[in-house]
Amino acid sequence: MSDAARKVVFVSDQTPEQPTDGLWSRLSLIEGQPLDARAAAYSALHEDLSRRLENVPGGVGSRAVAGSTVSQG
Repeated sequence: MSDAARKVVFVSDQTPEQPTDGLWSRLSLIEGQPLDARAAAYSALHEDLSRRLENVPGGVGSRAVAGSTVSQG
């Protein structure tokens, strides 16, 4: 068996070190802030990502909202 055939490929070898969607830079900025500002920034990030997930047509968010039931009791 050749060396190329025996090479083990790890997931980290196939993925970039930093995401290209801007999330990594947003997280880096948040981590550099004081604790109280960091908490508010993480909350805003959570709201933004939740809103994006809910707005994906036919995505996980729309199925979760459509299939959920609310108990009034």
